[in-house]
Amino acid sequence: IIGHNVRRFDMDFIINEFLRLGQRPPVPLAVIDTLEVVRRLKLPRPHNLGSLCKRYGIELVDAHTAAADAAASSLLLWRLIKDYPSYFRRTALDIERWLVSGSSSSSASELGRGLEDLEPLDRQGRVRKDGERLILAFGRHKAASLAEVEDRDSGYLDWLTSPASVLDDESRELVKAHVSAIRSA
Repeated sequence: IIGHNVRRFDMDFIINEFLRLGQRPPVPLAVIDTLEVVRRLKLPRPHNLGSLCKRYGIELVDAHTAAADAAASSLLLWRLIKDYPSYFRRTALDIERWLVSGSSSSSASELGRGLEDLEPLDRQGRVRKDGERLILAFGRHKAASLAEVEDRDSGYLDWLTSPASVLDDESRELVKAHVSAIRSA
């Protein structure tokens, strides 16, 4: 099930409607709530469906009707997957676990390479190479590229390239050059 604020709002209606009809409600494979996604990605507010649709160029006609909100939520999820692919290279169940608890059962993916498949940049394996991109393999931005982190939390990259960073000197300089290239692009 895909929806915006679906876990805290719509699911109760769905369950109650099945029970009202004397039926057992089905158990979905996973519930992917786009409100939880934007919060987990730490996107800037506002997080209401209308504002997010406007931000991503999604037309939302007849807001707050089931069909319009369902279609808009699906398109919003598609855009988020397209813009932040590293967070969605896992099963629907693992995505749901990540949304609810902040973690999933594994870093590997049925939908693409996992962090362990990428060549480490540093001795500790905290930064990985994915072609020309550098991917973080630790911390709150685990599995995100440096370009994605720059968009969401540039201060984190300032820390990562500072002497206080957890990276060794050689790796820090490579990351610093990469960040500088991202920022000048």
